[in-house]
Amino acid sequence: MKKLIVNFENYRYGEYPAYFNRGTEIEKPQNPAFEMGEVVVITSEDGLEIGVVIGWIDESYWELRTDMAGMVSMDAIRSATLEDFSISNIHFLQRLLEECLQLKP
Repeated sequence: MKKLIVNFENYRYGEYPAYFNRGTEIEKPQNPAFEMGEVVVITSEDGLEIGVVIGWIDESYWELRTDMAGMVSMDAIRSATLEDFSISNIHFLQRLLEECLQLKP
């Protein structure tokens, strides 16, 4: 399955390093579990959301930052597909769906 990757800069709400470890900028991991800008499904107490990976925490912490849910455990997310946007009661930004629809297969 090809990952949906968008420009994460369009979804950040502040200036901070893309890759960091508790406030200290780090190098990009060599084989990250998720990519910056990857569109993901987030499972939370509030239900399901589709968001974008906008910040990477050192993999040893097993967390990353998303635009929709802030800091989340990597156990609570998975790569999204276009089909996920049609799940009932899933929350997402309309502009994210529009950007994903424009991605080339």
